[in-house]
Amino acid sequence: MKCKKLRFVLSCAAFFSVLGLCGSTVHLLASSTAFLPNEAMFVCAAPSASFDLSLYSALPLALTEADTSPHLAPEVLPTPTASKTDVKIFSPEPATDGDTLLIKNSTSYAVDTDALLNAPIPLSDGQPKVLIVHTHTSEAYTQSAGYTYTPSDAYRTEDPAYNICRVGAALAESLEANGITAIHDTTSHDYPSYSGCYNRSLETIEKNLTACPTVDVVIDLHRDAIAGTDGEYLKTAAEIDGQSVAQALVVVGTDAGGLTHSSWQKNLSLGLKLQKTMCNLYPGLARPLHLRTERFNGHASPGALLIEIGSNGNTLEEALCTAELVGKALAETLLPLMP
Repeated sequence: MKCKKLRFVLSCAAFFSVLGLCGSTVHLLASSTAFLPNEAMFVCAAPSASFDLSLYSALPLALTEADTSPHLAPEVLPTPTASKTDVKIFSPEPATDGDTLLIKNSTSYAVDTDALLNAPIPLSDGQPKVLIVHTHTSEAYTQSAGYTYTPSDAYRTEDPAYNICRVGAALAESLEANGITAIHDTTSHDYPSYSGCYNRSLETIEKNLTACPTVDVVIDLHRDAIAGTDGEYLKTAAEIDGQSVAQALVVVGTDAGGLTHSSWQKNLSLGLKLQKTMCNLYPGLARPLHLRTERFNGHASPGALLIEIGSNGNTLEEALCTAELVGKALAETLLPLMP
């Protein structure tokens, strides 16, 4: 796969060389027991099957916050190093087992994966169709040659040319190139204060949904934050067509934490469809969808998803290439559903 030049993208060269990767296989090259999941992985083996799922310890999510919390603590991350070249890889279980889609469930809810994959998702007529926002707008990646920035905090910068906003621009451009018009709102929500950022991003979402009623899908785009037991930071990686890229993680919130969220199963249906498309197009790209007890503003739209592209250990270059792939997969997911 040759990465196209995207908006703001200088090139997709100078990628990390990742040993132990071949084809689309993702290998665990670092042992990090602190973040190896102990939850039960579940599958849907037959139509209308239902599975009782036990609670499990959650993988780290960048700045996870209950919507009711008045305070949002910053990530506790190791000091970033601009020239780090030996970043280890964190790789959870694959997103599929053969033809079977796998997810992680942090709730006590039973989920019928097959039914949700086959559930219709009615979309409105017209475009734009997708809204991209960033609750944690200043999230950034490991600095690399040609992609250095002035940090506002560890792995954070207010410069939109080097933070998650640039990845959002690449996602929007990929969607547009594949037939889906997107709105990319780069409003800052997490600086100078982390506290209340989900409330502020909800205001941004609601403003855009009021102005553009054709928008059915809301993507809150993040990067993950993963540190090993010794405090070193880790990256997610897959090899797609000979290129090393960051992995993508779909996160779906629920009402399990006590907040109103009547549309979480619709969110989950869309998230599963997207994960399946990513797995079909780019095996190894997707991490298993993560169903969470937190709401993450998913109640704002039946088509709301939180997507993590890479981790703090990845480079911006890797994240930009992943954004292009996720955009193609999301467009392929949505186009058959449009009237």
